[in-house]
Amino acid sequence: VAFGNQNWIQAQPGMALGAGDMISSSFGAGAVLRIGDAVLTVRPLTRLRIDELAEREGVLESDLFLQVGRVRSELRSGGDRVQEFRMRSPVATAAVRGTAFEFDGVNLEVFDGSVMLSNSFGQTRAVRARESSAVLGGLPPTAPLAARAGAVTVVPYPDSARERSTGTGQTEAAPPVGAGTASVLLELVVE
Repeated sequence: VAFGNQNWIQAQPGMALGAGDMISSSFGAGAVLRIGDAVLTVRPLTRLRIDELAEREGVLESDLFLQVGRVRSELRSGGDRVQEFRMRSPVATAAVRGTAFEFDGVNLEVFDGSVMLSNSFGQTRAVRARESSAVLGGLPPTAPLAARAGAVTVVPYPDSARERSTGTGQTEAAPPVGAGTASVLLELVVE
């Protein structure tokens, strides 16, 4: 993690981040970020910058810049406030409300809801649940394709669930769902 233009330091669970801060994950490591009702899973070898994180008139606005790597986002709707979430890369932008998707800066796969994918010229295409699209060079986003059957299984994580898998065959207490703060809580996850 780098706070603004400061040197990189090792992230710690519960660390609060804000606009201008950067996250970089190494080989075999990742992170989980919480922004209001959104949960972002930062995959290994990813670098992400928080460009905006603000609450205005009951709307939580998040603008993230994905320099390299892959991020999975799950934006749960139904909270107390509206959340506008945008993830950009050098060639594409994904803007979402109440959805789950994975984005690597070029390729987008939507698991739930709908995502507006646009290129750097503002050409936009809606990508719906179980569809994928990509932005290649300066071309418009590709026509959505059906996700490969059986390639991805999405299992809802109920808010009432209080345990989660650790990936080792054991479970642990699930972290509390954010009460709608504008800070980013960082939980390190080694994959």
